[in-house]
Amino acid sequence: MKNIVLAVIAILISCVCNAQDIPFEKLTQGKEPVILKRALAKLLKQYEVSPKRSKYITVMLDLDADGKKDALVLFNDMNFCGGSGAGGCSLFAFGCNASNCNPWFNIDIVNPPFYISDERTKGLPDFIGALAGMDGAGKFSILKYDGKAYPMLPEDGQTTTEAELKTRKLIRLF
Repeated sequence: MKNIVLAVIAILISCVCNAQDIPFEKLTQGKEPVILKRALAKLLKQYEVSPKRSKYITVMLDLDADGKKDALVLFNDMNFCGGSGAGGCSLFAFGCNASNCNPWFNIDIVNPPFYISDERTKGLPDFIGALAGMDGAGKFSILKYDGKAYPMLPEDGQTTTEAELKTRKLIRLF
């Protein structure tokens, strides 16, 4: 519970980036509906990972503007982080409705800070993530939906700087 409270406070403090177009009441962190817990258990089983050994943060928000909250799940454990020396952790998105949540897309290497933008491409919001490593210091990647998926790796997105991000309305997710 303490971790959830601290995470929510961190999100609220970090969301000073002109976030008025994405109301906070549409963003929920840490509260997982039963349907998402079932979907996560199924996903973890595919990866042969025990739910008890897995750590993650969830954010519930309406990604596709259909009036239903979807889920972003950022894992933070050895099973989904730092593979092959790449750093970062895996982010999974689930499309949810009243009866279930289904895996939708994933981004393999996510490093904080990780933002959602009010700008959309092909109906879904753009994401902005920090690039890691020596070449990525102070640089960010804009991840745009191409109609089928987001880039799997932040390096495959459009590179931008922190100064250029100030022209966008962003909410920090992680």
